[in-house]
Amino acid sequence: MQGYERHADGGIVVKDSPPPNVGPGGVIRTLEDLLLWDRNFCHPKVGGREVLNQLLTPGQFNDGTVSREAPGLIVDRYRGLAIVEHSGRGRGFTSQILRFPEQKFTVIVLCNLHRGPADQRCFDVADIYLESEFTRPKSVEVAKPSNSEVDLLASESQTLTGVYVVDSDVLEIALAGGALTATLNGTTRRTLRPLGEDQFHVLGRAWQLVFQRDGISRVESVSLEIEGNPEILTFTLPQTLSDSEANEFAGQYYNEELDVLYHISMEEERLRIRLNDIAKYEVFPKPLITMSSDEFSDGSKTSIRFHRADDSAVSGFRPDDPRVTNIRFVKQG
Repeated sequence: MQGYERHADGGIVVKDSPPPNVGPGGVIRTLEDLLLWDRNFCHPKVGGREVLNQLLTPGQFNDGTVSREAPGLIVDRYRGLAIVEHSGRGRGFTSQILRFPEQKFTVIVLCNLHRGPADQRCFDVADIYLESEFTRPKSVEVAKPSNSEVDLLASESQTLTGVYVVDSDVLEIALAGGALTATLNGTTRRTLRPLGEDQFHVLGRAWQLVFQRDGISRVESVSLEIEGNPEILTFTLPQTLSDSEANEFAGQYYNEELDVLYHISMEEERLRIRLNDIAKYEVFPKPLITMSSDEFSDGSKTSIRFHRADDSAVSGFRPDDPRVTNIRFVKQG
């Protein structure tokens, strides 16, 4: 089967990707494989109950806050019910498995479209089959806007688009097919449905976005509220670099172990990393987003941390993501 992706002009093209990496990624699975995985949680044959309990135990931060993430799984709630989920993505394919353990109900969706709506389709199916089981209504049903509000939101959609950041997370708001969409850390793009002025429900998630404006027009931040989570994340506009600051990072960076040379330059007011000046094989296809003075993001889970020598001059950088860490690139010249 061939994987596809959306082209910049809105069309669908074949996803041109290198062979999958072996290790933490590049695992190819079938519907039958995922069915066996799901059944193992109900009738443990591999790992035993002790291992499965560890997989389902969320992590805890130093301040006592419980994370949504367990070892390799997301443990959360949707419309009042406990869920366990995870997604997969690569080479023009997207997958999602969504389990409701207490209801013994699982939805699996496989999609041959890069950043396809696999997760949204899982929740759509669950909304139909478990409607009588949910203890909370879909948040999208509240306060349906009047036509005038919808028209107003549509006319102002462009003012909401852009990139917003908080800590190491990146939220991208864009227009696609005439509708606003949200992408968190480079994952699946989800459609936004208006609830009122500057308020939106994220389809396929129990999330609500509320935009805050500086005065009448300029949006300066957006808050993310997650059902069942008292914490509200507030994303703000990223920092901008002056020409002198950008010049500090510009140059060539080399890693001897990988024999790879990266070129960093300023393009359209943002830093851009290119691999050996060969555009077809871009590792970082988008300009970098400024997270702090020496830390940048590619819009997903990869961070670029620059290092400085004793004289405070930039001496190199290190890309870090969930799969790669401590690969040091040294600035040349």
